[in-house]
Amino acid sequence: MNNGRKIPPVVCDPQPKHGQQPAQPHRPGVVQPKTPGPQIRLTPPALPVHRPQPTPHVLQKAAPFEPPQSPPLHPSVAIGQAEGVLQAKRRWTAAQHEQSRKFWEKKARKEARKEEASEARLLRAQRSLLTQIVDADERYFSKYLRTYKRPATVYRGNGIGVTADSLRNLVLSDVNPKPGASDISFFGVVEHTHSNASPGGMVSTTTNLQGAIDWATDKHKYGLVYEILINDYIDVNALLAARNFRNRYEGQYEYLIPRKILRSEIKKVHLYQKTNDGATRIQTRSFR
Repeated sequence: MNNGRKIPPVVCDPQPKHGQQPAQPHRPGVVQPKTPGPQIRLTPPALPVHRPQPTPHVLQKAAPFEPPQSPPLHPSVAIGQAEGVLQAKRRWTAAQHEQSRKFWEKKARKEARKEEASEARLLRAQRSLLTQIVDADERYFSKYLRTYKRPATVYRGNGIGVTADSLRNLVLSDVNPKPGASDISFFGVVEHTHSNASPGGMVSTTTNLQGAIDWATDKHKYGLVYEILINDYIDVNALLAARNFRNRYEGQYEYLIPRKILRSEIKKVHLYQKTNDGATRIQTRSFR
């Protein structure tokens, strides 16, 4: 019995759930413990990664254009094409053949007139220097070598080691050119006239008998003079006159042989002895 007094109801704290700390009543002056919150894991920031960027097109050089190369034709294909052209020409009419002939003849005449005008300008003034030699001179020289020439009698003198008995004991042999680099060209001929030295690849002779005698006995008591019949030669005077080039030794009447002289081309050999008045022939041998 409570004798008429009211008794306040008893309030019970709620029961804590499983895994939860019991709540503490709030009391003044007492620090209440904090309830731990959910833990957050902090991750370090990722390092920057270098990613190469493509080069702008404006800075790239364009690759050079190379046209596609067609494979070489098989020989049978090339021959077939050539035969096709020939067959096409065989089907030409007589008028077409005549027209083609006139066309090429007209072109050849035009080229000939052009070359003649160029030759006239070149030969208008005399030349004397090696630097003035042009391709036209070499072409003329090549044609000159191929031109047929009449057989000519030329002479060659030699006094080295010659004695009074040299002709009697002579054993005939080929006359070889001077050893050295061969230069059978227009340039080589002109250079020879500048130095008067024996040109490489050629044998020096003359059509002047007295000149050969003087050459053989100039510094020797005895000398041999070879008499040669040949049709393969270079007439230096005529060649230089045709190209209007100065000839420094025109009086020598020199003929250059662009090869060795065969012993079969030597017809006679004369032996000369030097005297106060010049030279005297003392013996001659003929060879057949």
